[in-house]
Amino acid sequence: MIPRRALVALVGIGFFAPAGCGPEADAPLGPPPSAAELCAGLPEGRPASSPAWEADEGAAARRFGVPLALLRAVAQVESGRQNVLGQPEVAGQPVARGPWGLTPAQLDHAAGALRLPRSRLEREVPLQAYAAAWLLRQAAGSTAVDADWAAALARFRELPTAAGRGAYVAEVLRRAGEPVPLAVAAVASASATTGAADYAGAVWRASPNFNARPNPADVHLIVIHSCEGSYVVCWSWLTNPAARASAHYVVREDGSEISQLVHERDRAWHVAARYECARNGGHDCERNGQSINDFSIGIEHAGFASQPMWPRAQLDASARLVCDITRRWGIPRDRYHIVGHAQLQPADRTDPGSGWPWTAYVACVRAACGEY
Repeated sequence: MIPRRALVALVGIGFFAPAGCGPEADAPLGPPPSAAELCAGLPEGRPASSPAWEADEGAAARRFGVPLALLRAVAQVESGRQNVLGQPEVAGQPVARGPWGLTPAQLDHAAGALRLPRSRLEREVPLQAYAAAWLLRQAAGSTAVDADWAAALARFRELPTAAGRGAYVAEVLRRAGEPVPLAVAAVASASATTGAADYAGAVWRASPNFNARPNPADVHLIVIHSCEGSYVVCWSWLTNPAARASAHYVVREDGSEISQLVHERDRAWHVAARYECARNGGHDCERNGQSINDFSIGIEHAGFASQPMWPRAQLDASARLVCDITRRWGIPRDRYHIVGHAQLQPADRTDPGSGWPWTAYVACVRAACGEY
């Protein structure tokens, strides 16, 4: 059992540092369709993890005295237990690699300690299991079986906000089937409210990284992003003042929660490019040269551009959100107005990646708005 002695340790590591779109918009649509009906063309979810590296995961946990449930939970939270290769997305956010989301600094540290070539550690998931287990044990600062794993998790994934650290620890402990200390739960929920969000049911987690739009009534484009990290990692970095980046929304991996970080009337900082209509089928060429952030809404999705598929529940939640935005702002529901980050900023971005099911996703958005 993981101990509950987290309060003092968490304090010690800084946890407590201080518009319509047509006639159908007003028509009664009846009960919303189920996820299965709405997104029937979408994949079921993330693929199962490989038994080959699951065996190594167990061996690594035993070797370094880390609870196996904890090691597995970290991989579930970080990547959905997929072998991912993160791409740059937010300034300062380390690029993650493999099921445990190991950062370049963590790979360097583990490669030296385990006497492994860095190149092998980057490529081979079984070795990454040993690296992750060793890093967790080092973060615990003790060889004891009853080490303070709550504090260790916060050290393992150093996030820039106290709320993010708390939420990460709470999520991993829940996944591991362990109780969440009250101190951790309190910190995790400190940044979340519901009253200020534009989208009903979204959680409001205010980011300081925004400014006023040149024209608050001009919202014409929705940009789809991948976070290149987990849900908690994503909103934690985007609410960090040092990141100088944000998005209007972040959609959790399982679709069960959506965070709003910036009001739709305001200008989030999610695309570092100016509009070129040649990249968007020759549409809206009068906007050429304008900052894309001036007239767009950015939606981040927990996950990675390298993952081969996206969970149906996440896509369903995203589609309902996009439907709602298009209704309120009068945005056409097509591929010229619902676009990917890489399409607009191809020089240095690839998200949301080749696994994003564009045709089915846009059909899902239309179905959410009653266009069957």
